[in-house]
Amino acid sequence: MNAVAPLMVTQKFFPLLEKGNNPKIYNISSNSGCITKKEGNGSTGYGYSSSKAALNMITKMLSNELKEHGIIAISFHPGWVKTTMLYTENAPLETIESINGMIKVIESLEMSSTGKFIDWKGNEIPW
Repeated sequence: MNAVAPLMVTQKFFPLLEKGNNPKIYNISSNSGCITKKEGNGSTGYGYSSSKAALNMITKMLSNELKEHGIIAISFHPGWVKTTMLYTENAPLETIESINGMIKVIESLEMSSTGKFIDWKGNEIPW
């Protein structure tokens, strides 16, 4: 669901995105989907990490396809945020801090950003 649903939504709404003013797709990923930095073993979540890596690949492929239509597509790591998910009770970020950071990044995105994996502070993350 982490990978397929965003692809299906993008495909369905493509005609609206194409007509939009400065259209952007920002898929919420996780640094758990970063193959370059992945540490740990299966106890850290085969399914979750793999689905986020798949979402990153889909985002990269969409960015290549949609660039000619003026549509920006990025993967976003919102940071380690306190949520209702397991193991987030020690997370350093409150939801509002992550959201405010992501909004600033979204507002600053340009076509040169398309196809990148970016965190909530605007830093590029390796794939």
